[in-house]
Amino acid sequence: MLNYAFVTELKKQIAEQFGEHLHFHDTCGGGMYFSLEKRNDEVLNFLQQYFSERGMKIKISADGLHIEAE
Repeated sequence: MLNYAFVTELKKQIAEQFGEHLHFHDTCGGGMYFSLEKRNDEVLNFLQQYFSERGMKIKISADGLHIEAE
């Protein structure tokens, strides 16, 4: 499970480096995911590397707008 500090830092890095807003969603069933307002392959590549460096994987939707941490 991701904590608030992790999510806050990630959102800050995306905003500063790419000028994009990364949305964070917490579901009632305990699930969490992120979304982008528009597809940005640079951001998606960054996210894959960011999570990988922390021993985590992500699943990206076919349209590139929804990202789920696994």
